[in-house]
Amino acid sequence: MMAVKLFLGAGASIATTHRNPEINGKRLPSMDNFTDVVGLEDLIKNVPQNLVASNFEELYSNLHNEDPNSDLIKEIERRVIAYFSNMKLPPEPTIYDYLVLSLRGKDLIATFNWILFCIKPGLEIKSSLMIYLIYHSYMEM
Repeated sequence: MMAVKLFLGAGASIATTHRNPEINGKRLPSMDNFTDVVGLEDLIKNVPQNLVASNFEELYSNLHNEDPNSDLIKEIERRVIAYFSNMKLPPEPTIYDYLVLSLRGKDLIATFNWILFCIKPGLEIKSSLMIYLIYHSYMEM
């Protein structure tokens, strides 16, 4: 039997929270609603028009390319860390839990998501299951 290869994006995480909401009521954003969900509107309204973008990843790249040490970048990073740092998984199993438990050792998950948030600590994952964190080079795990 062939290996299963799953490629998961933000939609998978967002869908998970519809059935099993984050304990503190926080929403998981996509790159298109990130500014609103995380609460960055007041910062973004003063961004020069030539740097504005509706997609947060593009907006942040524009700002970072302009001045990676700006006070604006530092405040955005502070707020993003604050928003995500106290998120908690619900106690009941999530879609991700069932998905991961159904995979075999030869299967693969490739994801842009914060999958380490989406999978419960202590979940018995098959040791040979491959999980590729596509953004791993951009973030500390």
